[in-house]
Amino acid sequence: MSIVIPDRKKALESVHAATGRFTALLRDADPSRIAVGRWTTGELATHVSLIFMMYPGLVRGGASPVKDHLAMADYWDAALAEDTLRDPSEAADRIELVLKEFTAEVNAENWERPVTWHGGKQIPVYSLASVLVSECLLHGRDLAQVEGKPWSIDRGDANLIFDGHIPILTHFVNREAIAGMDACYEVRLRGGSTAYFQIADGDLEILETPTRTVDCRISADPVSYLLVGYGRVGQWRPVLTGKIVAFGRKPWLGFKLASLFHSA
Repeated sequence: MSIVIPDRKKALESVHAATGRFTALLRDADPSRIAVGRWTTGELATHVSLIFMMYPGLVRGGASPVKDHLAMADYWDAALAEDTLRDPSEAADRIELVLKEFTAEVNAENWERPVTWHGGKQIPVYSLASVLVSECLLHGRDLAQVEGKPWSIDRGDANLIFDGHIPILTHFVNREAIAGMDACYEVRLRGGSTAYFQIADGDLEILETPTRTVDCRISADPVSYLLVGYGRVGQWRPVLTGKIVAFGRKPWLGFKLASLFHSA
């Protein structure tokens, strides 16, 4: 479930703004530089364009070709081997064209409607919008660092990503990690939503209101929480500077929260 359903108009405005910033960066980028992991900027640009190209079809009722949502890296490596586009500017053109198609498909009636995402998992249309914002802002940050250019992520966008990703997060629960656990987390993003991660009997639920005593409360700056969650920064600097604070009956559980989910 989603704790807060993002406002459609504001979310789509964020998608357009984030996409515009990302494509502007692509048009002046060196395609041969390593951008993230082992991918060059040219490969990363094509990767993001392939995500954009996939999503209008999902809104129309199609299914994602990604068979295993826990092995997405393998799928994207194979997809990049097939799609040889490596010109970031051409990828930017592709992204901007498909964005128009995506926004034309999204409306008030289907905003909360489930679509068949990776691994056959069901997520709402608004989660797709959240993913597009995160792809542009996080990979924009990756590229900006490589290009030596400034980049910022707005707190409101980070909160949107959190809200929109909650239905996705439930599909990434690490069953081995939560086995035998009995705990409840409160995750409060400053200026944004509060969600409760309740673990019992080998299951993890994300709730708007807890049904048991909270063990660990986490108060986080939304941008810091986003960057830690996606492995862009380590957790210790945000912790030591008060950007992420854990407290409550069992504050040490805060250091374990990320391990309860598989990485995307």
